[in-house]
Amino acid sequence: EQRYEMYAMLPKMGLFKGSEDRIPYNYTDLIALSAPRGVLIVQPTMDRETEIGWAQQTVAEAAQVFDLQEASSQLKLITPEDIGRLSESTQINIIKWLNQQCK
Repeated sequence: EQRYEMYAMLPKMGLFKGSEDRIPYNYTDLIALSAPRGVLIVQPTMDRETEIGWAQQTVAEAAQVFDLQEASSQLKLITPEDIGRLSESTQINIIKWLNQQCK
């Protein structure tokens, strides 16, 4: 079941049901557009919404754009062994990353 069916967050995405390949953007593009600015993706390994392999592949594809802009260190993926939540240790890692970005 897709998010647009479960939640009212992205209702217009339902217009693409059965034609998902026609969606006018994807997450790789969205992340790549941020280059060379810093991007932190937090994807817990036991998240029920997203498979970790998909997140890793998406970030790896976006990393190519960061590499072209000599900004590979600006893209980071954190994969805590957890469910879809922000545990205290994950919050600490996010704060550390944000502090590095502010230097």
